[in-house]
Amino acid sequence: MKKRIQVMYTQLNETLKAQLYKELEEKTKDFRLPKEGDLKKALKNQPVAVADSVVLYSSSLRANKHRSRRYKGGTASIYLSNSLGGEQKGTLVHTVGINGGMTFYKSIPLNNQHYLEKDLNEKIPKTVTLFTDEGYNFLWDRPNHRSVNHSKKSNDARYNLSRERWCTKEGVSSNGAEARNNILKQSFRSYGFLSCKWGQLALDEISFIGNVRFVPELKNLLSLGDSRNVGFGDYHYSRPLEQNRPLYHVYTPLTVQERGRLRHHKLINQYKEQDIAKYNKSYRSAILHNDYYWKNFYQKDRMKNEIEYNRRAYQIYSNLELGKWNDTDSIANSLNLSKREILFIL
Repeated sequence: MKKRIQVMYTQLNETLKAQLYKELEEKTKDFRLPKEGDLKKALKNQPVAVADSVVLYSSSLRANKHRSRRYKGGTASIYLSNSLGGEQKGTLVHTVGINGGMTFYKSIPLNNQHYLEKDLNEKIPKTVTLFTDEGYNFLWDRPNHRSVNHSKKSNDARYNLSRERWCTKEGVSSNGAEARNNILKQSFRSYGFLSCKWGQLALDEISFIGNVRFVPELKNLLSLGDSRNVGFGDYHYSRPLEQNRPLYHVYTPLTVQERGRLRHHKLINQYKEQDIAKYNKSYRSAILHNDYYWKNFYQKDRMKNEIEYNRRAYQIYSNLELGKWNDTDSIANSLNLSKREILFIL
């Protein structure tokens, strides 16, 4: 019965997520954050999204037969040691929420760009203001994304860390996501332990219970407050039968081999072969050459350089003003980069 109720919450939560996406898209379609200065005035009537990840139910040393819990190249403690099969025991959760609004949780197998970016694109439009920590620097195509450095050092010799590691002078802070993760951990303590197989259903339950208060019509309907015709609607309507079963919403963890493939090929294009065939010859050749290199000649130093240039390209993209001419001299001065380097990236 518990899982049947969770399935109902999951289906209702999907409707809320779709409706919220449409509202955010309409409200922020022409919005652009200023390049510098205090952001509080610009965000006075704008929604602000926050995102972060958290681990629930880490695998213990005893469960690992006192082997190291560290999974190389991935999340630290939700997997058993590879010598024991590498099975996923804990639950890794990606939290996406709107400050003063709804929150949605997603159970993901790895804390990397592929899963984090995919979850963000499903829940919030790219024009929404997004505050995160510096683990999301790969989001180069979100012009209103700002991050806070949780490890920022203090300029004062008397202190080790700066107080700006929680909230910058411009007003950037991801404390909203940190607070939601704290509530999530407190809620899951009542389970003692929950298998990752059923983790997504439990996350959707907690998410929906928290989101109901932001939808007065749905709140009145569930509590039978102002609704007089409950049960007199189209009672023949129902979702497809398989979507009403708990097994339809089961979370399937990745195997050791699947995690290994995702670990090494971060810079391979995610195009389908039929899509590549539609592009012009030079573009198609560049894509295939790039993929061949990363599949066959993996080099750690080269990947570090690629990540660094991606970060600089993200900075340049964020400083470009849409619909206006942008000169490289002003961009070079504001970002402290050389003009030749900016032209090369462009």
